[in-house]
Amino acid sequence: MKLLVRQKEDKLWKTKDLHASSSIPLEFGARTSTVEIGSFDGVPFVKATENKEIEEAPTAHCSFSIPPGSVVRVQMRLEVARGAVNLGIVRGDGELGRPFRKPEMKDLVWYYCNEGALRNGARSIGKQAPPAGQGDTISMTISETILSLHLNGVPLQQVIPDVVGPNLYFAVQLSRKGDCVSLVKQEFDEDTLFAMLKSTWSSFSLVGSGKFAQHPFVQLLDHRRVAKCVHAAPDYFGQVVPEVQCAAVIEVKRAASWKVQLLQLSGMIYIGLEDVDWPLGKEWWSSEGMDRVWYYGSDGSVRNGNQVLVKHEERGRERVVPALKEGDVLQVLLEEGRIVFKHNGNQVDFVVSGVSMSVRLAVQFEEKNDSIALVE
Repeated sequence: MKLLVRQKEDKLWKTKDLHASSSIPLEFGARTSTVEIGSFDGVPFVKATENKEIEEAPTAHCSFSIPPGSVVRVQMRLEVARGAVNLGIVRGDGELGRPFRKPEMKDLVWYYCNEGALRNGARSIGKQAPPAGQGDTISMTISETILSLHLNGVPLQQVIPDVVGPNLYFAVQLSRKGDCVSLVKQEFDEDTLFAMLKSTWSSFSLVGSGKFAQHPFVQLLDHRRVAKCVHAAPDYFGQVVPEVQCAAVIEVKRAASWKVQLLQLSGMIYIGLEDVDWPLGKEWWSSEGMDRVWYYGSDGSVRNGNQVLVKHEERGRERVVPALKEGDVLQVLLEEGRIVFKHNGNQVDFVVSGVSMSVRLAVQFEEKNDSIALVE
C-alpha cells in the first residue's frame, strides 16, 4: 500500500505544473501571541517570542486555506532551529497553538519534525525521516490528500496519506524562543491559481495631485480580500479616481464568476468588468469607456462607458436594477461574452452582451472609507 501511495504521488509530482504569482502574497495568517511576524527582503518569517509550554506552542498558519482537490506546494527555510521545529498541515477547526504532538491532535495535524520524524498528531508515520537544521529548506506538497516532502530538494521516501478535513492550512510550530522559519515560496496548480487570483485584489490607483499625490487611493486588507477607499475621488472630471483591480485576467471566451460584498457604503460604488488595457484609475464614465467597460452602479444602474443601459424604476413597478446597500452581495457572471448580475442571489432582469476582449473585475469608488470584499 505504501509503495502504491509513493508511486501515485510521484506521478502527480511529475505531471502537474505548478505556478507562482506575485499577486498572491507570501504571508502568514492566524498565529498565537507567542510569535513575531516580520519580513526580510520581502521574505516573511515567523519567530518564537516564548518557549513552548505543555498546553501551547508558538504557531502560525499560512494566510490561505488549501482549496479541496488542489495541488499546492509551499517551501519554508529554517533560519534558526535550536529546538524542535514542526512543519505541516493543520485543520482550521482545531485549537490554534495546541502542541502538535498530542494524542488528541490525531487527524487534526500532519507534519514533519526537523528532529527526523513524520507524524499525525503524536503518532509516528513510517520510518525515521532525515533531520534538518539551520539553513535547510523543506518543501511540502499536498495533492489528492497526500502530503509529500522534499528536504533541500531531495524527496523523502515516506509520504503522509489521508490528509483530509475542512479548512486545511500549511503551518509551522516552534518550541524554543528565538527559533525562526521563513516562507520562501508557494505554488499552485493552474486551476487553483486561477481561483485564488479571482478572490484577490491586486493593483490600485494612486492619487494624481495635491498633498497626497502618489499615495494609494485604496488600502488592501484581510490578505487582499478587502479593498477600502482611503481618499475621496477628485471633484472634477479627467483626474485619476480610486480604483482597485482583481488579480485574475479573464481571456476571451473564458467563463468566470465573482461575488463581492459591500462592507461600507456612503457614496457611489461602481463594480464591473474592464478591458485589461484600460488605464488604472481612469474614470469609467467617459466616451472612451464605451464597449470597454461594463459596470453596475450602487444607485441601481447598469452602464457601458458614459451610457446608462438600464436603471431602476420608481414609478408603480418593481425596480429592474436594485440599488445596493451595505451588506449586499453582488455576483458578476461572465459567459460567452454576456454579463449577468445577481443581487443577493436573485438575477437582475438585464443582461449585458458584446464582451469580446480579455477583461478583469474592478471597482471604482467615490467616497473615503467605503469598502468592498471579494467573498468568492
